[in-house]
Amino acid sequence: KQPRIDATYDEDAKILKAIQRRRGDQAAMLLRAHMASSQAEVREITLHQVHLSRLTGSGAEEALNKSSCCMRSAKLGRSVALNFLSIVDD
Repeated sequence: KQPRIDATYDEDAKILKAIQRRRGDQAAMLLRAHMASSQAEVREITLHQVHLSRLTGSGAEEALNKSSCCMRSAKLGRSVALNFLSIVDD
């Protein structure tokens, strides 16, 4: 979904600017908000794929495979974000 992709780039840019300006609290707040919206989007995509599989008669496994790319990307982003937050929160 292009609007979400555009929003992700905007959110990433704001996070990076806060880091460059050494505003750890602001970067952490932006990062937590970004993670929450990304998790919600991945959840929505996964549920949508399962719903489509039920409508078309294809298996739920196929639907989950279609959304697995989004889930892997979200997990990688979450891992990076949690590492950053552990540094900021120390």
